[in-house]
Amino acid sequence: MGFKAYKRRVEELDAQGALLQRRIEDLTAELESARHAYSENRRERAASTPLHALPDDVLKLVFDEAYDHDPYDDEYEFHILTMTHVSRRLRQIALSLPHLWRYIDIGPPTPFLELVLSRTGSLPLYITCYNKYQPDRDGLSIMARQHILATRYVEQLGLLLRGYSHRIAHMSILGHVSQPFLSILPVLRRHTLPICEFLQLATNPDALRINIPQLLPQCPQLDALWITAIPTSFVRRTFECLMRLSISEIKVSRNDLREAARACPNLTWLDLADVRLTGGDSGPVRFPHLEKLRLGQVKAPEAYLDLLDMPALSSLVIWSLKLSSRNVAGADPGPLRPFTNVRNLALCHVLVPAALPYDGNILQYAPNATTLQLDDSAPESARESFTEYFLKAEPPPLPALKTLFVTEAERGGQNILRVVEHRARHELPLKEVQFGKDSMGEVDGELLQTLKRHVDVTTTTDFEVGQD
Repeated sequence: MGFKAYKRRVEELDAQGALLQRRIEDLTAELESARHAYSENRRERAASTPLHALPDDVLKLVFDEAYDHDPYDDEYEFHILTMTHVSRRLRQIALSLPHLWRYIDIGPPTPFLELVLSRTGSLPLYITCYNKYQPDRDGLSIMARQHILATRYVEQLGLLLRGYSHRIAHMSILGHVSQPFLSILPVLRRHTLPICEFLQLATNPDALRINIPQLLPQCPQLDALWITAIPTSFVRRTFECLMRLSISEIKVSRNDLREAARACPNLTWLDLADVRLTGGDSGPVRFPHLEKLRLGQVKAPEAYLDLLDMPALSSLVIWSLKLSSRNVAGADPGPLRPFTNVRNLALCHVLVPAALPYDGNILQYAPNATTLQLDDSAPESARESFTEYFLKAEPPPLPALKTLFVTEAERGGQNILRVVEHRARHELPLKEVQFGKDSMGEVDGELLQTLKRHVDVTTTTDFEVGQD
């Protein structure tokens, strides 16, 4: 055997050795995964052992309390059901409560999905499908992996629609970047969702514009619609049952909003999130029954407030990166039109810009607010937090204000105490300060006691005032 033959043989053996090494690594990983699963099962069994002493009716209450879920929240919590995989008794208790299984997150293997569906009895279903990011474990690009996952999700959505469309009460499909999600829109159009009250579709805007006008009539009980586009033919139909509308991540013209107002005459709740306002016909856009408006991460929220005519508005929420003056560079937008029925005003992550003088007009839109939500925080790019601006205003704004709702409290809550004392000095005392459950931990203990001598101090799990 010559040198070249020996060399080829060595290369072949090296290749075989590399394959064996990779197989050993795979087996080692599988073994480690099995050890981890065994350890987790032991931990879950240990954690659940005290529960076995409880009677069945008490255990049912435990499951109900641990699984309390807001159907408008797109992150379903399944932690309590984990215990049913390691305890036969807990599994039997959970199986006697079909409502625990009706919140379905698309993504598990299809046989498991069918098993969960079989446990829901005949109850309405709450479906969420989100093309989640997956870490790189197989060498595929992010887009390729997302495409594979999206294809599987769409197949499972098709299964649900074919057999359970009459039971779907809530459906949320979030597939921004994946082409397979576009194929689900025509499938949705072919099925009637007779009890569906909530529909969220975040995918290609052009596809939504085409499909939504034909899709909405398939949902005769639809109460809430979350979309990333305004349909081109929205105005051709009227959807009187639609009460809540959320539009996000697109450009919206004044004419688009006017069409939405005409097509949805009974709207009571409107959310514009990361929306850019473009041109269109002048004149106000009237929403006669709108009670709550949310503006999220929009530039110059005042432009929207000047545009929208909302005589019934009672709750105004602004989640914005920056406020601007209505009178920049000598512009004259006309007289400010206040919303005198607003009682709940929320200013979340609102920054006073460092580069522009700010005239504080945002508070003038809700002069009769009795509850104000503030987060006392400001990054370096801002000149000051809105709380600090609120302290400097003379006389203090919002004379009817009685409750301050705090979601963030930097510097131990010192500014919150300053607001309380400032209003007391001007004979406009507050009655209550509410802290979100996370912000309460940011407040200095001694300062909290001082605060309690001035006002009632409470905590809440809500994340914004006027929360539905």
